[in-house]
Parts: sequence; C-alpha cells; structure tokens
Amino acid sequence: MKVNKKKPKLILGNEHQKGEVQLDLSQLKQSITVLQALNHKVRQEILKLVSLKKAITVSDIYLKLNLRQSFVSQQLALLRSAKVLVTSRKGKFTYYMLNMKKLKTVTIYMPKLLD
Repeated sequence: MKVNKKKPKLILGNEHQKGEVQLDLSQLKQSITVLQALNHKVRQEILKLVSLKKAITVSDIYLKLNLRQSFVSQQLALLRSAKVLVTSRKGKFTYYMLNMKKLKTVTIYMPKLLD
C-alpha cells in the first residue's frame, strides 16, 4: 500500500493577486533558523573568518577576534545547530567550514518572500 506524504505548503497571496508564492514549510522553518543564527555581530565576524580561511579552528577564531574561547565555542555551536557550519576532525583539531548548500537554500527562498 502506497502512502502519499505531501509536504505542507504555505501559499502567500490571494485570488486577487496575480503572483502566488508557494513555499515548503519545512524549508521555510530551516531558513528562519539560519537567518536567526546569522543575526548576531560576532557570528557574522566568525563567518567572515571561516569564509576567508575555508577551514579554521576555534583557537584561530578566538585569537583573531580577541574573544574568550568559551564564548566563541558557544557561537560556533549555534551556527552548527543551524547547519551553517560543518566540521571536520583532523587529529586533535576540529576545523569549521561553511555549509554552502544550506546557505544557498536560504538564498533561494529570500527572493520568493520579497516579491
């Protein structure tokens, strides 16, 4: 027996508007999570460093930004939970890298919402 599982959709607009926008609710929720994670000055600075270095350790980040290691680790955890950053472990070091796939997903939905 085949079960048809449709993803919930959000439709913006009404019958009098010519442009109707359909969004996947789960993708929209993920995009909101990413945008909330990006809405912090320190996390934005961290992302700039990561984008410049391609892969960077927490030590490199807190030394360059002149912040406490525990604070930087908390910010990295938030970015990881939003799936903005991914990690790779090499020996005793964890390297942080941008998750471009997740960031591109957000950029796909933004123009649809702004139209």
